[in-house]
Amino acid sequence: MTALFIGMPVYTGEKYIRTALNSIINQTYMDWILLISDNCSKDNTVSICEEYLDRDKRIKYYRQSEYVDASSNFKYLINSANTEYFMWAACDDIWMCDYIEICLSNLKKRKCSISFSNISNINNNGIIIRNYDKLTQINSDLKLIQILKYLLSPEIDGKANIIYGIYRTEICKKFFNIMQRRFNLWGGDMAFVFAVLQEDGIYIENQILFYKRIDTSDANTLIHKYRWILPIRIKEFYKYYRSMLKASRYKYYIFTNI
Repeated sequence: MTALFIGMPVYTGEKYIRTALNSIINQTYMDWILLISDNCSKDNTVSICEEYLDRDKRIKYYRQSEYVDASSNFKYLINSANTEYFMWAACDDIWMCDYIEICLSNLKKRKCSISFSNISNINNNGIIIRNYDKLTQINSDLKLIQILKYLLSPEIDGKANIIYGIYRTEICKKFFNIMQRRFNLWGGDMAFVFAVLQEDGIYIENQILFYKRIDTSDANTLIHKYRWILPIRIKEFYKYYRSMLKASRYKYYIFTNI
């Protein structure tokens, strides 16, 4: 049975999806299946995906019948997984060829809930524009210390990207289905990761094996990415920490009644 299920949500992704798919196909770890969930793209995403279906039988494609929000597309993918391990893969990112092999090895060895690596941001031309020097500081052998480090770590240190790590499928599925309604809110991805890591912790490989793309040609994307600078985010910071608090309370089965 295949060990790893990779879910790729995509909407109008023709610009970079070939690069992302090539990056996955070239992984040294080969025991995976990839499902692309197309959220009614209006460009050439469909034809590109069909090209890769012929190229690699491990790749599958599904087109949503109508446009859905991001959380619903993410939920479709995790609920489609029937393997022991799972990861989401954005259609514009790049992974070093040993990303899956190293992260999956760490997940098994450390018996944690999520395994990830250090990252860099790249621009629309694939040039590195930022490294994250503090992300691995979340690591700790004591789960309570790790929980506190994650909670207190600012967004600018890159913790939102951990959502693209490798999970134990059962844990990921359980918490996502509970927290889906908060996922589309600002900080929803970080609150979800926070809930998951409380189960069995997280480990972040020190090597940079993952490149998260920021399309620097789009001014609106940059404003969204660096929105933490703007004073108007105060209300959303409050909602974020409120979501974090509620995520932590799930362990006591209060979360579902909030």
